[in-house]
Amino acid sequence: MRLGGRNLALILLAILAILAGVNILVASSHFVAAYDAYDRLELSLSQFHFTSPDDPVQTEFVINNPSGEQLTVLAIELRVQIGVHDIGGGEARPKTVLRSGESMTVPIELALNDKNYVRTANQPIDWRVSGRVQVQLKPQLDPVWVPFVVRYLPE
Repeated sequence: MRLGGRNLALILLAILAILAGVNILVASSHFVAAYDAYDRLELSLSQFHFTSPDDPVQTEFVINNPSGEQLTVLAIELRVQIGVHDIGGGEARPKTVLRSGESMTVPIELALNDKNYVRTANQPIDWRVSGRVQVQLKPQLDPVWVPFVVRYLPE
């Protein structure tokens, strides 16, 4: 059997389509695994210590990785609010690898930018800490920011 130019072109086109389909499946499975790992991250504020408006708020932020994937924590950015007023924040850039099942605690000082508002706020203060954590599953995938919000009411 002899293949003509047209038949050969169709066969090559079919092979190319199959290879492209396999490539799309492999690439999409990487993204699905990445977003599953990001969705399973457990983010919490384990410490919130306010002493006075003139001192930074001392916090400890915990990241737990229950996924089956290793990921890198690149950055943590926190903002502190009283009600809807943004009064300060802080950040850390740990660049730490978290293996499956591991957790890490990161101390972050939150500088207070609006000290007068803190002084005149009603007691007890309704603190809110919001922010985002930048994580990366694999070097070939772009880092992703994972947002969170925590409310803290002192007793």
